[in-house]
Amino acid sequence: NRNKFTVAFYGGFDGWNVYNERNWEDPNSKDFEALQKGLDLFADAELIDTDFTVMVTPDINLDEHQLACTAVYDMIAKRGDAVYLPDLRYDSEADSFSATERILSGNFRSNQIAVYFPWLQIKDPINKVNQWCPPSILALGTIANLGNQEQVWNPAGGEIKTVVNNLVRARRRMVLTDREELVKANINPISSFGNGAYEIVGVRTTQPYLSALSYLHNTLLLCYAKKALKQTLRAMLFTMNNEQAQDQFIARVTPIFERIKRLNGLSTF
Repeated sequence: NRNKFTVAFYGGFDGWNVYNERNWEDPNSKDFEALQKGLDLFADAELIDTDFTVMVTPDINLDEHQLACTAVYDMIAKRGDAVYLPDLRYDSEADSFSATERILSGNFRSNQIAVYFPWLQIKDPINKVNQWCPPSILALGTIANLGNQEQVWNPAGGEIKTVVNNLVRARRRMVLTDREELVKANINPISSFGNGAYEIVGVRTTQPYLSALSYLHNTLLLCYAKKALKQTLRAMLFTMNNEQAQDQFIARVTPIFERIKRLNGLSTF
């Protein structure tokens, strides 16, 4: 009976009203101040509580909150061991041409950024409603599941690997012409095919030129390697640079990359 009259609160500092719209674009607002405090915390790559690899901001979009998205990306770029999955705003028409133009004309083209399109309708079994959600949520679920079931450097796309739990439908089916348009800006389409199953059709970062890091799984592999090396080599930070230290360095590094090679993350090192 006590459970009916007990409620627990945790965190927070300014009593947000959840029914109010956030003000992410005003750097003087409490919303932006809260965002910046969070980013300052996550910027500390040495803190175990802020060890992450993929960041999404589903309440912020590139069209209406460029300043906020820029602040998030600046933190990601400074860390160097994580990726950012920003979203475009909700578009009832799901216009692939507008999405492509937005990315091509913006400043969010990097091997640490990946963008997905269009928005998706997700079933909320708790509240028994269908809710439109940004595609970064599905992308994050797919990457996380792949990291648990296989390896984070495997491509997070395709019918078998895409996590579609509670997915009802996409805002609009991305036909061939839409997918060809989105590829111009390295946007990853989410679409269904003849069997009706939805899948992520693309594993690209928004990097404007082609290299190994044009593919998200390669960037995630690099993030994994950086984290593993940072943790393993920290004990050698103040070791004198001599032949013994070099042998110790090789002995510590080799098992890390041998494991990645054994699990098909790379062919040589």
